[in-house]
Amino acid sequence: MTVIADQISRNSKLFDIDQILSLTDFIVDLKISAIVCLFMEQEVNN
Repeated sequence: MTVIADQISRNSKLFDIDQILSLTDFIVDLKISAIVCLFMEQEVNN
């Protein structure tokens, strides 16, 4: 984890903190959507 942080801090010109945060929010939303979809499918199958 610290290695990634070091790379991001070195490439701070390439990375904007807001971009990283919005990207992680997007990924979390995707994961939640996927989990909900899987849960719904299991409910339908049962």
